[in-house]
Amino acid sequence: MKKEIPKFIDPEFLIDNCYLQTIEDVRHNFTSDEVINLKDSLFEISIKTSIRNDLLKKIKKLLNESIPENEAITTFKTISIQNIGNVGLKQLKIDFAKTLSLINAGYEIRQQILYGFDHQELKVMAMYDESGNYVYDRPLSQSERQTKIKSLLKSN
Repeated sequence: MKKEIPKFIDPEFLIDNCYLQTIEDVRHNFTSDEVINLKDSLFEISIKTSIRNDLLKKIKKLLNESIPENEAITTFKTISIQNIGNVGLKQLKIDFAKTLSLINAGYEIRQQILYGFDHQELKVMAMYDESGNYVYDRPLSQSERQTKIKSLLKSN
């Protein structure tokens, strides 16, 4: 019977007994809830962009007209400034493009701590995330294969 790499290892056991610990870039596929949250963020960005653009148009129109100063001040005071957020138009455009790109891709690359578990009989190093879920595997390096030999020599 062929032995397989476990898809899950208890995180407490994994952290205490791993062969190596490393920080790597790992692909994170979005859950449906995360996609919904990203879409909500995109909607909020669109609203704030629209409000800021409308405000910009009103101010430009007012500044381009020839009206008395008192009337200009009164008009400025009557312009409604609500829900514009703390981010400028340039950053809103950048955030919109980035969020839309994430939604379309369905994933992002995140840095995560990974724990390596050597499976000597399979000659692979399996990598697990902090939750104990299998991420990927790779062949054992020469030095990693030597640990098995050293442990056998010590036990004899």
